Amino acid sequence: IFPEEEEFIVSCLWETEQYVTLFVQSVSDTGGVHPNVSCRAYVVNVVDATAESFEDMLEPYGLTKEEIVVYTTEKLRTEHGEILYCYGDIPALEKDVERLVQNHQWYFNENGLVLFSNAYEIAAYAYGMIECEISYEELEQGLKK
Repeated sequence: IFPEEEEFIVSCLWETEQYVTLFVQSVSDTGGVHPNVSCRAYVVNVVDATAESFEDMLEPYGLTKEEIVVYTTEKLRTEHGEILYCYGDIPALEKDVERLVQNHQWYFNENGLVLFSNAYEIAAYAYGMIECEISYEELEQGLKK
């Protein structure tokens, strides 16, 4: 399934009676200075063993994907702005954040919703994975905090 991968790691990040978050890392060495690491996450409903969609997980909070993308973009600019490739270019960063959602680069844990980028996606490799956490309190307040 993953012929170019040298290592494939699946971890459980979060577990409740209804959901489990699986974090999937694939590591490949293409001969460069460091290996390439690509991560994705899947929130799985343990009742029927199906992966939940981003939109379904936001439904209880009355939030849309678009609202989360805009909020996350601004939060990333505020918390990590000086290291981002697209610092100052809000539409480009917003497009990258939307891609994170599409590529399963989000998960829920005990603190809330986390969106993350792999190395090189929005910042230099040296910064590693960039994460943006939105607490359950922020989600419940409709991102008005």
